[in-house]
Amino acid sequence: MRCLRSEESTKHVFRDCPFANDVWTRLGIGWSLKQNQLQYKDWIQNIFERESNQRIRTIVCAIWALWTDRNKLLHERKMQTSANLTHFIIDYLRELDGVNKRLPISKLVNESWRPPEDINVKINFDAAFDKQHKRSCTVIVIRNSSGQVLKTKVHNNRHIPSTFAAEALVCVQAVRFGAESGFLRVEVEGDKLSVIKKILCEDDDRSEIRSYILDAKRLKSNFINCRFKHEGRRMNRIAHILVKEGLSDEGNAYLVNGLSKYAA
Repeated sequence: MRCLRSEESTKHVFRDCPFANDVWTRLGIGWSLKQNQLQYKDWIQNIFERESNQRIRTIVCAIWALWTDRNKLLHERKMQTSANLTHFIIDYLRELDGVNKRLPISKLVNESWRPPEDINVKINFDAAFDKQHKRSCTVIVIRNSSGQVLKTKVHNNRHIPSTFAAEALVCVQAVRFGAESGFLRVEVEGDKLSVIKKILCEDDDRSEIRSYILDAKRLKSNFINCRFKHEGRRMNRIAHILVKEGLSDEGNAYLVNGLSKYAA
């Protein structure tokens, strides 16, 4: 205990200790006679009921700093002055204000599929993996610049060793499906970022999905222009819906100019 004047309690550490009192005075915060008579829990409740948000913020930060300082004194024998602790609290609050100013304001937007630009079609894909039965379901959806679904393919694959392999396989199948459909300018889009990065990388891949990556790179030669793009699941919603449906059905489907009733 710092002051050796009273039995240590939360009320004493945070409010009644002369050291704490000096910190509050330096912060420009004082307690009324009624507040000084309250027990710790009632004192805290009174602060949250009566004080402004800005003042509560300062008080909470100071309580945290006082407790940290108490622990350092008790366990590490490190002591600092009330002036130094007050400067720390003020600097910390200023730093928080600076972080809040620098952070971009996130806006809630209704993310949706975007049509391809200067390209014939966009090929969206997704995969689901059934670890217990070592199988996966891959879904490929081809749409034109108007958003019209041209072709859809749902395919169940057997003897798939891992989720990573399932994600790589669907990329290969998406490129192959686009080539077999006769499209020459395509944008292949999915949410398998690690796989797409490997396809775009010029270095030789040495991972467990190396054969899939090589197949995808080789199949790109069937197109005049073939671009790979990563997008989140919200942008790939149709494929994501179909893949869950396909894994439960365990069957294969091939649709032209349409979707299943469930996806539609």
